[in-house]
Amino acid sequence: EKGTLPKIEWNRMQIAAWARKELNFSEESAKILIDKEIDGAVLMLVESSEKLESFGIPYGPAVKLFNTGQRMKFLAERSK
Repeated sequence: EKGTLPKIEWNRMQIAAWARKELNFSEESAKILIDKEIDGAVLMLVESSEKLESFGIPYGPAVKLFNTGQRMKFLAERSK
């Protein structure tokens, strides 16, 4: 369903597929997530959208993905 957040236990393939579906990532940007091994746990630890941009992900998708990681982190901390 649209609007779902990735899960911390998701692997890099699941994160890439989610980003393609939910954030309209291009095939190239999704491949970067796979190549850089961005899984659910790593996504929560990304320190800035600029870091994602440095991997070659365009600004807009990078900001969306970074914000997703921040939301995941907030929800994980709140549920402790």
